[in-house]
Amino acid sequence: MTTSGISELFGFARRRSRKNGSASLPSGWKVACALLLLCAATAIVSPAQTFRALGDFDGTNGAFPNSLVQGLDGTFYGTTQTGGAYYGGGTVFKITPGGTLTTLYNFSGGADGYYPDGLIQATDGNFYGLTLSGGGSPTCPFPDVGCGTVFK
Repeated sequence: MTTSGISELFGFARRRSRKNGSASLPSGWKVACALLLLCAATAIVSPAQTFRALGDFDGTNGAFPNSLVQGLDGTFYGTTQTGGAYYGGGTVFKITPGGTLTTLYNFSGGADGYYPDGLIQATDGNFYGLTLSGGGSPTCPFPDVGCGTVFK
């Protein structure tokens, strides 16, 4: 069947009468069927979702979490801007989809930096991120707070 035949079948194009070639209006039932098919084809079923907190931060395991990234293993990884074991320098953590929260690293606020700000997972499988302050650069113009670090 040609495209013009399909258009005529569903009433999108006016049909020509075989007798005199004049155009006729499409029948209402064909337009209704085409509309029904279109609606059925584009309907999206969305399952109901329930909100559930997976983990809590208490300061010792971090505070003020940043965004999450899902690792290749299915676990979620992220950073907290403050909190942790060393003077509130922030943490790197992981949390399973089941809700097991584990601190992977505590920033000391010194040469390793502090106030981490997000993670990415590179094609080599490692996670990389940066800190907003700290570090050990001798040329940093802000020696009292540091200029930040890039970490792996």
